[in-house]
Amino acid sequence: MIAAAGDLEHDQVAALVTRHFAAWDGAADPVLQAPPRPQTDVATRTKETEQVHLCLGTQGLAQDDERRYTLSVLDHLLGGGMSSRLFQEIRERRGLVYSIASYAASYRDGGLFVVYAGMSPDAGPEVIRLTLEEIEKMKLHRVDDAELRRAKESLKGGLMLGLESTGSRMSMLARSEVYHGRQITLDELIAKVDAVTAEDVQRMAGDLFPAGRLSMAAIGPFRSDGHLSASMRKAFEGYVEAKA
Repeated sequence: MIAAAGDLEHDQVAALVTRHFAAWDGAADPVLQAPPRPQTDVATRTKETEQVHLCLGTQGLAQDDERRYTLSVLDHLLGGGMSSRLFQEIRERRGLVYSIASYAASYRDGGLFVVYAGMSPDAGPEVIRLTLEEIEKMKLHRVDDAELRRAKESLKGGLMLGLESTGSRMSMLARSEVYHGRQITLDELIAKVDAVTAEDVQRMAGDLFPAGRLSMAAIGPFRSDGHLSASMRKAFEGYVEAKA
């Protein structure tokens, strides 16, 4: 797969590709692997850092799953920028983290969804508790229309700004062909985002965040603070057990 964008002529690019790559054998089909079965796990690693780096993750969606547009909106609401729920509640109102954000990654045969936070060690257990509270709110309560509208407008604006870069346009061309076998236009992306409803978001939160599919990973100064790892684990596992 070769993609190109910018001040170029299609026929010239095609001729160059033919000249340099026509002899390559690219007939092999990609090997698809079944995504791993999600389960709860906790992993901590000791590193004498000033911060604790925390990830809470779950299985996401593959590129061919039409619900990925709903997931993008949910991601924006939960942790996608300074207006997101996690940023406003945990960083702005409480000042417990240096940074906090969520992100979704989708691939041909699977995906993941992650919340990342960086904080001082003593804030770790509280940040876990508050993050899980915000996740639970998205599962239990319908997002109001104004908040949903703001998130969708921000997401669409980001999509449009992202395509101002020639490199981003090139990457979008390649991804569309690799994952979908056709070009997905900006207008199509915007229409898909516009079609997402509050009910879609709440349903996605329930599908994405059952307690038995969440995992936690953390790196921090656990050797010098013997209680930190245990207290963070307790905060996470207490939620999982309560919601099981």
